[in-house]
Order: sequence, then C-alpha cells, then structure tokens
Amino acid sequence: MLKLIKNEFVKFSNSYINIVAFAAMLFPVVFTALIYRFTDSFTPNWSNYLNSLHLFYGIFLGALIPSFVAIFAVYYELKSGTIKNLITSPYSRVKIITAKILYVMVFVALLYIAVGIIVYFSGVLIGLSASFADALHVMIMVSLTGMTTIILVPMMIYFTLVFKNFVVPVVITFLGTVIGIPIINLGQSYYYPWMIPSNFFFRFGNPSDADFSMPLICFAFFVVVFFALSVIRFKRMDIDE
Repeated sequence: MLKLIKNEFVKFSNSYINIVAFAAMLFPVVFTALIYRFTDSFTPNWSNYLNSLHLFYGIFLGALIPSFVAIFAVYYELKSGTIKNLITSPYSRVKIITAKILYVMVFVALLYIAVGIIVYFSGVLIGLSASFADALHVMIMVSLTGMTTIILVPMMIYFTLVFKNFVVPVVITFLGTVIGIPIINLGQSYYYPWMIPSNFFFRFGNPSDADFSMPLICFAFFVVVFFALSVIRFKRMDIDE
C-alpha cells in the first residue's frame, strides 16, 4: 500500500496539479488581504477576515479544488492510458484505488493546513492580533473545516471512473456548488455534501450550534458510500474500457 501511495506522489510531482492547486488556494488569501490592507470597506478583525475568506474556501474553492484534484487523479490515468497498466498490475485493484483515494485526501488536507498557516500570517501582516489563541482559532476555522472537503474526493473519483472523461465530473462539481449556495443557511445543510464544510465552519464559529453529531454522521456516510462505490467500480472496470 505504501508503495502505491508513493507512486501517486510521483505522478502528482511530475504533473502540473501541485502548482495549480496551491496557486488556486493561495489567490483568495492574497486578494482578501490586499482588500483589507488598502481599503476601509471592512472592519479589520479576525471574525470579519475569516468570514470573507470563507466565501472562497468554504463555498466556492472548498468544493472545486478538492474535486478537480480528485478528477485529475483518475482522468490522468485515463488520458495517458496508464489505467490499463493499473488494472493489469500485480497489485489488487482494491489496494490501487484505495491508495489513490487516500493520497488525494491527504493532499487536500495538507493544502488546507498550508492555507491555515498562510491565512494566519497574512492576518498578522495586515495588523490583526498574533496571539496563540488567534492562531489556534484560524487553524480550526480554516484548516480543520477545510479538511472536511475531502468528503468530495471519493465522490468525484467515482464519477470520473463511471463517465471516464473530464467534462461530466466537472459539470457535476459546478452544479453541486451552485445548487448548494441557496441552502447554506439551512440548519440541515449537512445533508448536502457540498455544504458540509460550511456547516462545520458556522458551527465552530457559533457555540450555540456546537453539536457536531449529525454533520459527522453525514460526513462519514458520504465518504464510506462513495469510497465503496469507487472500489466496486474500479474492480469491475474492463481492460478495454
């Protein structure tokens, strides 16, 4: 399994996805920090700053970037023809697809850890307080809630395996995000996978909504179901597909 995960690391390192994903995650921080630094449109405090960034990370990029990375992980194999090498390799198909899903999940989680650190230091640079409590709060609101976007990884890997192209999964990603925006303020938005990151964000920020039981159950449900569907689909793929 570790060797398969290492192989995924090599594939990502030899592609453009690392740079594109990190640049896309970095842009909202730079854009928002400049607005706060050079305009008087917003009151400069951590709450407002994080809420502004959440428009990007929790609603728009929060769904799009993990989905694109997941789609790329499979589409790269399909486009290059290496999918046949995977299917006919001596490794079990279950281990192959499991390693791919796990690697993408870890990749997305590390992206959000990096973003959490960058957000904290960008806030300090524009004049916000630099206490340990603030740093912890930023890591929870940005990194921890951002990591819940891994819910979309097995889902988009499954759709890419089913449709075997780039366009359909991307359309599903955009539609899922757009449809989810109107229901973001509903108390039960955790039933909709694209809005689970936002649901966690608002619950962390509002002590009165501190019960995470149902969001966690829904999170686990979607991850397990689409993880299983991805494994089943990959096991049944024909070499000539």
